[in-house]
Amino acid sequence: MTDVFDALADKNRRSILELVAASESLTTSALVTKTKLSATVLEKHLKVLVEAELLTAVTKGKTSTYTLNKTGLGEAAKWFGK
Repeated sequence: MTDVFDALADKNRRSILELVAASESLTTSALVTKTKLSATVLEKHLKVLVEAELLTAVTKGKTSTYTLNKTGLGEAAKWFGK
């Protein structure tokens, strides 16, 4: 599993999280449009966010949809509460 703080260290990944949080869920193609990242680069960031349990991916056919995963966010919140 990727460390939550390693995942949050990258500004592109933080931007992706903010976009998903504002929309509740977004597809990969919507994120490509909104972030202006190439699909290849975006997929790498999404993989890190999913491994860190910050995002959840649901794939139907060729479309993946991403939502916030409160598990990883809870881990970060616990640390900040120390």
